[in-house]
Amino acid sequence: MVIQTKIKGRAYGEYIALYGKKAINLATLVKEAGMEILPRSFLKEMIRFVKRNSLITIYGKDSKNICCMYCLKAHLLRTAHESNLDNQARAIFTFLKCSEGHRGYYIDKKNLIKIGD
Repeated sequence: MVIQTKIKGRAYGEYIALYGKKAINLATLVKEAGMEILPRSFLKEMIRFVKRNSLITIYGKDSKNICCMYCLKAHLLRTAHESNLDNQARAIFTFLKCSEGHRGYYIDKKNLIKIGD
């Protein structure tokens, strides 16, 4: 099932994260993890992260940007903590059944970021 949630005319379904052989579009993540209650700025940062860390971009009528779910999860948890949204971060952690980053790190653009710093 693909859920299309929009923010300023952009559908979250255009942004996808991969982990292992699984993929999830951000619309499903937002809806299923109850993230609609998060501030718009947090949701926009989620989209910006996928765009700047896109491993694959599929062009066409419905373009898709695809990033690593492990890195996205680590970044979302860090962003939630920095924004004092730790309670909401639990929903992200619980819903995403994947590792947080890669061996204590995640990549954001060209930067290797240590988890927990």
